[in-house]
Amino acid sequence: AQGAAPPPVAQRIIRVDEATGTESLYGFSSAVCAVMDEKDDVSTEDLDRYDLFGDEDVSVRALMYDELLPFATGSEFTYRHSWTEGDLVVWDNLRTIHTATPFDERYDREMWRTTVAHETGGEAYLGASIG
Repeated sequence: AQGAAPPPVAQRIIRVDEATGTESLYGFSSAVCAVMDEKDDVSTEDLDRYDLFGDEDVSVRALMYDELLPFATGSEFTYRHSWTEGDLVVWDNLRTIHTATPFDERYDREMWRTTVAHETGGEAYLGASIG
């Protein structure tokens, strides 16, 4: 039997790595249903609407996609890899907005994922691709 879905959890948009002090954006996914001040609450009715019907608050589009995503994916923050045989690319999924791009399907592509525990607690999710 399938259990109940976990309840919504408030997450900060800006995360700070405790070890380095590095700030990163968090939450660019379809799971974000509202962007709000941390002092505000979301009503039960809104949570039900987001959860049951897949709605999202207008704040998501306004802040996340109209403002932050274009900034975060600007040329100064973008890396595009030109593959050669034997290349290995590794990225930190907690600090990287990444996407697959079209590739020549005549060649094999292998993707791996691993999870690494932080000394300060929590986890880092590393993605790797071998071309």
